[in-house]
Amino acid sequence: MIDPRGLATFAAGAAAGAGIACWLNREKVQQHVQFTKVESVVVYGGSAVSVDEKFFEAAVQVGKGVAKRGWRQINGGGSFGMMGASTDGGLSEGGTVDAVILDKFIDGVHKGLRKVHVVPSMPSRKMGLYLEGDAFIALPGGLGTIEEIMEVLSWRQLGFHDKPVVFVNTNGFYTHLAKFIDDTINKGFASSKVRTCFHVSSSIEDCLEFIATYQPVHIDKSAIHQGNMQHTEAASAFAHGLPTLIDDNPTPVFVPGQRVIAVKPIRLQRTGEVTPGLHGTVTKYPGELENCVEVDFDDGPLADVPVVSVVPETSE
Repeated sequence: MIDPRGLATFAAGAAAGAGIACWLNREKVQQHVQFTKVESVVVYGGSAVSVDEKFFEAAVQVGKGVAKRGWRQINGGGSFGMMGASTDGGLSEGGTVDAVILDKFIDGVHKGLRKVHVVPSMPSRKMGLYLEGDAFIALPGGLGTIEEIMEVLSWRQLGFHDKPVVFVNTNGFYTHLAKFIDDTINKGFASSKVRTCFHVSSSIEDCLEFIATYQPVHIDKSAIHQGNMQHTEAASAFAHGLPTLIDDNPTPVFVPGQRVIAVKPIRLQRTGEVTPGLHGTVTKYPGELENCVEVDFDDGPLADVPVVSVVPETSE
């Protein structure tokens, strides 16, 4: 048979009623996929079974919640672990659950799935899930789960898509990972706007509501290549009592003509360095670069600088 998306497939038999198809491995050029609305949600999760029952309960509730909102669930197809629990939850509410599974795991496929795509490799499995989803949820899991959801988040930063990504933080499972991502933002290795496109959920309802109300923002990764986002560590900001790029305090607001003073070293790609204590005048806010303000420094350059690197002169 021919898959409606144009991928060649073949009937590989029926696994207790599940439609089985095999995707041919192929290269796909990654182009920007615009977020419009949620119809299908990819759910990632570990396959381990010897874990706290609370993880299974949360997975079931995620599956139920996705189904209740009328969304289709897509996962890795396993009948055990978080995948199986999420599928069980979805089916218990009359939801639709499809899957993309590695051929080596086909013997463990969940028997209640509507449609199963069988693929020969992890790259094709990951691409299959990615192409099917309008949103992505990460339940607790191991290295595979982390690798898959982080790749989706990385592609979000690279501009391949603008879909929401949610980590279900059962028992604080993703707290340390979220802190790691925050640290990459604070140190200038990732765009601060990445923080707006993923969410660490405090509850299942919170997770689903984030997806339902999600509004994408543009991420300009080129800003971290300009040299103007260097040296924005949280430690430096906290030392001066300034908000970081990720905390709950509002970002400073500047107006043209306002006098400011640099409170930390600012390395600029083409015009050298702005030293602490140098005064200047705001000429444009926001600046051309992300999270920056354009300042004409006295006896110094006219440059976009991180908003956390300058304060109004009255704040000395």
